[in-house]
Amino acid sequence: MSIAELLKNLRESGIELRLENDRLICNAPKGTMTSDTMSALKNRKAEIIAFLEQVATSKWSSLVSIQPKGNRRPFFCFHGVGGNVLNYGNFISYLGLDQPLYGFQALGLDGETEPFKAIEPMADYYINEIKKIQPCGPYFLGGGSMGGMVAFEAAQKLQQYGDEIGFLAMFDTIGPNYKSAPNYGPSPLRKLIKRMIQNTIKENYVLIKEKIALRIEHKQKIQQCRKMLEEKIAIPHEMRFWYVEQMNRLAMNRYRCSSFNGEIVLFKGSNETEGVYSDPERGWRGIAKKGLRIIEIPGKHGTLVEESLLGFELAKYLGEAQLKIKP
Repeated sequence: MSIAELLKNLRESGIELRLENDRLICNAPKGTMTSDTMSALKNRKAEIIAFLEQVATSKWSSLVSIQPKGNRRPFFCFHGVGGNVLNYGNFISYLGLDQPLYGFQALGLDGETEPFKAIEPMADYYINEIKKIQPCGPYFLGGGSMGGMVAFEAAQKLQQYGDEIGFLAMFDTIGPNYKSAPNYGPSPLRKLIKRMIQNTIKENYVLIKEKIALRIEHKQKIQQCRKMLEEKIAIPHEMRFWYVEQMNRLAMNRYRCSSFNGEIVLFKGSNETEGVYSDPERGWRGIAKKGLRIIEIPGKHGTLVEESLLGFELAKYLGEAQLKIKP
């Protein structure tokens, strides 16, 4: 396992590592430090420190060269709501060393830049970076969850600029029509109202008090992060990831898309079928003028990119799309 993969797995468990004056500092919530984790940190401490030092001294960039070598057209993958792209490194072993692979991580992960609050300017920014790598189409784009929305918007904009889209992949991305699914569950507001009807007056008082307190705390943290950025103070690690996710959720909720003059290849997880996942077409019905191709992968939304079958299927369909490109 690479150091990048190790740090990603630790972060998903709530464990954050950072350097302070050449010392490795570990922030781990209670119960997250298993014996295997402690052994990994002890045995690979020198590698982790070297990796973090390299990251700290290199210029931060939204564009991540996951696998830059190869003779094929690059495959560009966009970040999900968490802003990170380390999970796309799993694709390398399936796509092969002849397939260049780039990822776009969210602005703000460095703690010094303001994250985007809308999908449209986000796509514009990433397109500018794409053009530096590949000036002309056809372009091969993809993304997991929210990353699929960004890929969709980028594909639309590139078409408007006269570029061809050779491949547009989404990994369990929810589209604009998901609420029309027959089994779509009630909204959070309806759930709250139903709960309050069933509660006693005292229980509702406690519930409303908790909701208000959480709302106030949320706004205060947002204001704190924005103030630090205005004052050129780096947001601490424990807050920057939270802030990026909040801004990405805001961007998702604001996004409205129109039809796309092409095909969407949707890789969807089969282990979740309720709520927003109840629509077999994930809300993309009628959006792609050249069709919606659905590939079902056993797995859940949050871990779909790590599923080996997804890697195999992605390599197959991406390879087919690459072969259609005229010399």
